[in-house]
Amino acid sequence: MFMKKELVLTLVLAMFCFSLVSAGRFVEINGTINIRSDNVSSVLESGENVLGVIDLASKSVSGLSSSLVFNQSPVVYLFPQLNSTSTTRIFTFNVSDDSEIANCTVYTFDSSNVSYNSSFSDSINKSENISLNVSGFVAGNYTAYVNCTDSLSYVGKSNTIVFEVIAETTTEEEEETTSSGGGSAGPLSYSVSESSLENGVTRNLRKNDGFKFNSNNESHNLTINNISNESISLTVYSVPQSFTMKLGDILNVDLNNDGVKDIEISYLKYYRNLVSLKIRAIELPYDLPKNETENETSTGAPYGLDEISDEDVRAFGRNLIIGLAVVLVVILVAVAVLMIRLIVKRRRKSKRK
Repeated sequence: MFMKKELVLTLVLAMFCFSLVSAGRFVEINGTINIRSDNVSSVLESGENVLGVIDLASKSVSGLSSSLVFNQSPVVYLFPQLNSTSTTRIFTFNVSDDSEIANCTVYTFDSSNVSYNSSFSDSINKSENISLNVSGFVAGNYTAYVNCTDSLSYVGKSNTIVFEVIAETTTEEEEETTSSGGGSAGPLSYSVSESSLENGVTRNLRKNDGFKFNSNNESHNLTINNISNESISLTVYSVPQSFTMKLGDILNVDLNNDGVKDIEISYLKYYRNLVSLKIRAIELPYDLPKNETENETSTGAPYGLDEISDEDVRAFGRNLIIGLAVVLVVILVAVAVLMIRLIVKRRRKSKRK
């Protein structure tokens, strides 16, 4: 008789657990019953019989022969990233959980906390480190973390890491890069030959980075003093001159105060913590400012007069003729109006007589 009651109780318990599994409240894993820790019911009942009691505070079970496991969110650890020039990053992490892991996603954000690229995988092995690739980075600072979701839809978030994608340095045969800080983390100074300067040289520069170059057999330097999202400040010397530039600006600089512009500086791009600048030697002759147009050339003629073309002369003649014709028409119209008024006045006088 006792055996029959125990068998009936076991069958009732099995049917009840099956109904809970179907309802999504329990999941059976390897002979155990996995219970979400946020379940509000603490008593398992079937009809008038109490089958068991779950104490959610202490996570203990009484009155049930089955093994019950309280599930927690996945625990995820994301390994740090090194600062480098690599634009494709491998994010390595591990995850532990009582349940199976359904999927994991790496999320990355730029320095403005705007979502960048991500990577997803639904083939997760908890017994080993997992690696996911994220590509398409440009120079700048980033943060990243991993979210993993288990089979019970619990989500676990990893630690957040910070890393930097450093602008890659492109060197030419005639160029040499030096660091005043004794390493790659210090300010960089790009040496530019005169031949390279004639063609123009573009580099990505951080704060305190710059160029070293020669112009007219004189040594000069350009250094970035500060970078903001609105403008940059820089100094050009041997004769120190400070300037402020906005994105898209082109600046012509007289290096030695001889009244002649020597180099052109172009602010091309802004990458938050670095900028893209181009420097180029200005070739002579170039168009002088208006206050210099009265200076004479070596021929003694005012600057620019010897460059007037025949077409310019013809155009001037046409414009002069048109102007004179307009003036003549105006005069004729004025004379005609006066004559008409005079005739009308005489007719009125004759009628009165």
